[in-house]
Amino acid sequence: LSASDVQINKENALTQAFSTDLSAAASNGAKLLKNAINLNSANHGATASAFNSLTSAFKTEFAMSDAFEINTQSIDVATSAQGLVDNINRQATGVTATLNADNTITLENKTGDDITIGDAAGQGASDVGFTTGQYRGFLSLKNNDGSAVQIEANNKSNGFSTDLGTITDVTRLGYNQVNND
Repeated sequence: LSASDVQINKENALTQAFSTDLSAAASNGAKLLKNAINLNSANHGATASAFNSLTSAFKTEFAMSDAFEINTQSIDVATSAQGLVDNINRQATGVTATLNADNTITLENKTGDDITIGDAAGQGASDVGFTTGQYRGFLSLKNNDGSAVQIEANNKSNGFSTDLGTITDVTRLGYNQVNND
């Protein structure tokens, strides 16, 4: 992705080309994109933040048969949902666990790092409502002056003098372009 392919508020989204393969395992793509976008905040006037959130499926009863992993750290077997939340907060790095009112568990971070659920021992993760896999972070953009953020491809159909950017470039950043015509 070239620095000028995507425009934020009619300015380059990035200060330099972004060539990191975000499809790679444990790429922490949201965090990397946040950092790249924020390098040019002085020009486009927007600030990016990254976060991640994953909530378990609802289970009518809590029963955990064996340990599982969050971000490669083993989480001990618990006898209650609150006990599991306590174990996660003590044993896993890169996430904070919260017990929700419906007894689901939400894993969150404010960095945008990926959250990875593993289960080498068996079915501990599925017992408590989690599905094994890698869960990518999210990116949020806000203008520093509080106005609406405009993100678009740098091309002639959007009023720019060149056709450097495409809608695919915008969607690679996790966004979509909306025309208000």
